[in-house]
Amino acid sequence: MKTSARSNSRQTYHRGNVREDLIAVGKEILESEDLHALTLRRLTREIGVNPTNFYNHFANMDYLFAAIKVEGFSELLKRSRKATEDQSSKPAALRALFREYIFFAIKNPNLYRLMFDYYLDFDDHQELKEITDQTMADVVELLYATDVFDSSDPLGFYKSHPMAVTCWSTMHGLTHILIGRQIKLKTKSRKEVGEFVDEEPLLKLAQLDPLKVDVIASVDLFGEIKEGTNLTVSPELDGVPPCVATVDVVDKIIDGASGTFRFSMVLPK
Repeated sequence: MKTSARSNSRQTYHRGNVREDLIAVGKEILESEDLHALTLRRLTREIGVNPTNFYNHFANMDYLFAAIKVEGFSELLKRSRKATEDQSSKPAALRALFREYIFFAIKNPNLYRLMFDYYLDFDDHQELKEITDQTMADVVELLYATDVFDSSDPLGFYKSHPMAVTCWSTMHGLTHILIGRQIKLKTKSRKEVGEFVDEEPLLKLAQLDPLKVDVIASVDLFGEIKEGTNLTVSPELDGVPPCVATVDVVDKIIDGASGTFRFSMVLPK
């Protein structure tokens, strides 16, 4: 006779695994049902313990949700790092990150919604804050070639590093469109997900002088990129390391036909 995962949870209760069982069953329920299905009574019934025992392990349901979120972010971080570690260039690594992020969400839509859409105060959940900060730090490292994410002042960081929030917003927004089925996927395979990760860069290099870079950027970044902003230039050339350039001129005229504007950056000597 086959034994289900949930009946296994009941058998392991007396070995002191109630906390782990609650988290595991919570994730299992989210595989086919949304957050509303995660109730204290159902969870404790599934693992075969009295509802009052729940409070020996979690102060309330939010703390259980936080624990499930932590496991979700840990898994996403593990997968994204594996996907990017062997890429030959930063742009290739960024595309690999996009693919893995979206694929994770498509395969775990209810868990993804809990991770990103259910608000919890980081002051009460330090472990959750640390793992979400690390997730963002990985994106920043790919964009700027260094881990410069400042979690103590995220708003200030995003203002000074507009590409980070633009990149994350694009990735997060497309993911929500796909898991919300505004665009319906046929197979939900990695190959199909990859079709949404475009080869076109966010910024197109128009001209490269020995000490100056002329850039064409999407109008979405207009107002975010300002004179004095530091951006990392990562040449796709063997042996040429990334370097930080400073924006010195921002064109105030937007090209309405292409939806772009120009700015220039000065490279260090």
